[in-house]
Amino acid sequence: VWIMRHGTPDVLQVQRAPDPDPGPGAVRIAVEAAGVNFADLVGRMGLYPDAPKPPYVPGYEIAGRVDALGRDVDGFAVGDPVIALTPSGGYSERVCVPVGYVVPRPESLPVEQAAGLLLAGFTAYAALVEQARIREGDRVLVLEGFEVYVDPMTVRHLDGATVDFVDGVMQSGFRVFFPSPTWD
Repeated sequence: VWIMRHGTPDVLQVQRAPDPDPGPGAVRIAVEAAGVNFADLVGRMGLYPDAPKPPYVPGYEIAGRVDALGRDVDGFAVGDPVIALTPSGGYSERVCVPVGYVVPRPESLPVEQAAGLLLAGFTAYAALVEQARIREGDRVLVLEGFEVYVDPMTVRHLDGATVDFVDGVMQSGFRVFFPSPTWD
């Protein structure tokens, strides 16, 4: 899927391209699922400063399987299930990614969930650890549905803070409403 010019979703086009070859230190991943993030949406609209200039293939995070190895790649084999961060290109059938941005994916983790973990997880880490500077004695409440984003890596860096994970929030009648903006 390509963004041919900035605009509404109708600027997205399916186009064919040759499969890329992984360079040294990179793997090619057969994409099974791609995360759709706020950055992808505002990039399409021309409002995200780090997005490439059109035409380009969006997609900052993916889940799939390694299907080719570049030179000097250790720790991965063809067929390995993985998740990865990409600078762009995640909405492709195949994308090459430096191995430093690729993480093994447990077979038990569905690709649809895995594809949305990394960027949100790093965002949670940056918000809690870097920005909020949670420390010993602080208390963090993680609502139902967000626990997958506050992963063990993030919790480990909270320096003795108490982390409460709330289950059953929706069943108890408590609701969080987010506005649904119109992007005209």
